[in-house]
Amino acid sequence: MLRVGTWLALAILTASPRPGVDGYEPKRIRKVADLRDNMYPVLGHWPCVLLLNATGSAGCSTREPVWATLQRCEDMGCVRSIEGDRTLLLPPSVFPRAMREYLDGSAPVDEGWRGRVRGMLVEVGDGAGLNATDLGDASFSPQPAYPQAELRPANDPGTHQWNPHGFGATDRRFEDFPIALLDFEGTDLARTFARVNHDTKYVKPDRVASADFLMQSALSSKQKLGVPKVTEEHSAYCLAARACLPIGGYSVIATSPPRAAPVRSDDDGDARNRPGRRTPFVLVSARLDATAMFHDVAAGANAAMSGLIVLLAAAEAYAAALRAAEAAVAPGEAKTTPAKRVAFAAFAAEDWGYAGSRRFLWELAGGGADAGFGGANVGDVLGLGDVDAAIELGAIGLAHRRIPPDVASPAVFVHAAPGVGGAGLADAIIETGGDVPGVSLRRSADGVPFPPSSTFSLLRRNSNARAAVLAEYDDRYIDPFYGGAWDSGVDAVDPARMARVAVVLAKTLLNVAAGFPPGSAQLARATEGVDGAGVDATTRELVTCLVDPAVGFDCGRARALFSHATGRWSSRYAGVLPGLVAKDHQNPLGKSDVQRFVWNFLANATADRDLSSFKSCASQEECGGGDVAEVCVGATGDRGGFLGRQERLRSKRRRLIEQDERRGDASRLGADDSTSAEPGACVAASVGFVLALSHRLAFDATELIWRLGAPDPTELALGGGEDPVWTESNWPGSVGITAYVHEGEFRDGVIFFSGLAVAIGSWWYIRRLDRWYTDLEQTEWGRAPYNWVDTGPPPTAARESTRST
Repeated sequence: MLRVGTWLALAILTASPRPGVDGYEPKRIRKVADLRDNMYPVLGHWPCVLLLNATGSAGCSTREPVWATLQRCEDMGCVRSIEGDRTLLLPPSVFPRAMREYLDGSAPVDEGWRGRVRGMLVEVGDGAGLNATDLGDASFSPQPAYPQAELRPANDPGTHQWNPHGFGATDRRFEDFPIALLDFEGTDLARTFARVNHDTKYVKPDRVASADFLMQSALSSKQKLGVPKVTEEHSAYCLAARACLPIGGYSVIATSPPRAAPVRSDDDGDARNRPGRRTPFVLVSARLDATAMFHDVAAGANAAMSGLIVLLAAAEAYAAALRAAEAAVAPGEAKTTPAKRVAFAAFAAEDWGYAGSRRFLWELAGGGADAGFGGANVGDVLGLGDVDAAIELGAIGLAHRRIPPDVASPAVFVHAAPGVGGAGLADAIIETGGDVPGVSLRRSADGVPFPPSSTFSLLRRNSNARAAVLAEYDDRYIDPFYGGAWDSGVDAVDPARMARVAVVLAKTLLNVAAGFPPGSAQLARATEGVDGAGVDATTRELVTCLVDPAVGFDCGRARALFSHATGRWSSRYAGVLPGLVAKDHQNPLGKSDVQRFVWNFLANATADRDLSSFKSCASQEECGGGDVAEVCVGATGDRGGFLGRQERLRSKRRRLIEQDERRGDASRLGADDSTSAEPGACVAASVGFVLALSHRLAFDATELIWRLGAPDPTELALGGGEDPVWTESNWPGSVGITAYVHEGEFRDGVIFFSGLAVAIGSWWYIRRLDRWYTDLEQTEWGRAPYNWVDTGPPPTAARESTRST
């Protein structure tokens, strides 16, 4: 009877799914996992996670699952009027206002509505509809008003409000307060459950959201009270406990002309026979990656990628102009070599303590003489001496539709460093810009401090450095989505303005770095070689590759240069470093797709065509052994899936509950495709990866653990703030957000006692059934159930045996 009832129940459950609620349809139950998913559906999301630095922590964590009734609010009036514990579901236009009020320090956080809210879930919304011009005061910038103010120069008081749209959530610690950005499926499900709660007036049973953000680096109550007592969450603690990994990556540096080509020297007149000599150089830099409160959706279309795209387009245009100048020399005439090299640097992990620029300058000064280049210093390998001038490209491409109404005509502002040479460099850039139609370059207003930038790393070493920053803002950021999830998509940037700035930069470098004689044929030919139409085409193609998630690294330029390992699009977040494989960092192992794309692009753009052999290659090893140092550019394919597996290891984000299966992880990461591999070519280029990580961190390959050492005394003496050493906490695979129906305390009690009654009744019934079997055996067979002697079958069985015979 029990078996019949069991099979009947399974047949009823699997026949058809239970009707959904307001559009939400549960899965058809075919296995136990389907039943679990219907009872506790997962809200797809990108979480706020726990981050730690040398002095403390920021981000989100929970000690145990935090659950509360789900309520959607479309304005702050609804937020302020919530009753009872709530998990708020907020549109992206309301979340910044709610967060500002929640973080307001004028009253304790447990008073009023702030004491009743248990977490915040942000709807993914539509990025195309969230912009300053359409919604007036709409913004979404979780960054502080002065990003990384603790690393500012000594003469900067740090009181300037650079980011008026920022609500400062990225610097705050949210303990037992989960915050997440929902994806499209999670938004639909959360809206459905919140609508049911609203329609039923929030009476039981209600729909709740339960968030489990258990972070392994978060201190528990036991640790805070235990012996030895741990009172602070910081990098040293979590690294020693193997509970976190350092945030960082690899910067990409390329020089033009390359190291194999000569440059002039003031002390010896002609340095053609010594191409590897370290000489002063002009540094042109931009950021390689981006940041956001929700790291998996950090696109940085304008904040980071616009400057990077201008750098890449200008590098290609400048190298082409140098080749055009060389071709202008008549046979028998002496060639005028460039006065200085230009180092194009895409710095990684700049949002995390300016890790890329600080590490590069530290190694350049001899601090990392045995790291990165197989035992050689980066300056020796690339032929770089002291920084003669520095030009940085900040956010420079904000689209017109996102520009606030109070900004009449967008311009490009040149911020001069406070040193003696900064003003002259800024004037040279503006003067060159006057010859480029369609772009307006202006000096920043008097009294405006130098903006937060990678140049801070240079100024702490040389306060009189000749440096300038090109940006779209004067005294405050005009991008209302700076450092947020909605700084994404091709609609966020203006490729035409970015292309014009790239033309200005290339022509400026001809004056500042190349130093061709005024009025010479070489200078005229080089200036003509900066093709505005070609730069515009390159810029638009790079926007497609680096900004458009619909195309990404499936664009034509990327497919010709390399094979992506994690799919055509991935977050521009710097990521974590699980470890270091070797001291020589010049192999593709452990590099992100963005880093490898930029490396191949710069190598191809800045290569010396006359010195290159152009022999076929499939790896870097096949280009060695000649008189001229060459690199392999454009080798596509991933033989055996090696790079794909290593990149998945490098960029692996600690998985969320049920996320890999639900989102189709295999298609997102891409397939290992070696059938379409094409060989590359060996070219003479000076390009390399430089570790973007605190100099205090060292990887112990024997015990597979990161060690945090003491700060370099020379670095401490420089000022400009100590190295923050940012890390990201590990977390278990159970982290995530689920939704379910909460029956209420009374119904929970009824269900509990009903279950207890069923259990007691079942126990009593089994006891009676066992006694009945015992009595049956004693009466029919005439013997005890466990102590009897076999005397043959029962009489009934004997008669049946005789009849069958």
